Amino acid sequence: MSTQSQLPEAKPTFQQVEQALINVIKAGIYYRKPKDGKFMQSYKERVKKLRQAEDPDEFILENAKRLFPTKDKYRSIE
Repeated sequence: MSTQSQLPEAKPTFQQVEQALINVIKAGIYYRKPKDGKFMQSYKERVKKLRQAEDPDEFILENAKRLFPTKDKYRSIE
């Protein structure tokens, strides 16, 4: 019997992804990252694109596929 816990195959909703991105921005503010710096601007841009997407749920899936095209690449980042 495996001791690894199995994660459900549920995909995150766009609201959950949006909240996670906002939390990263809040953490950047807390750690005094420059608001006009590359780090903050990139996350602000991600939130803006997510909100402007015609189908936000499809947008997050396509974005995830672009960032992690294979399981091997995803696991190498873990």
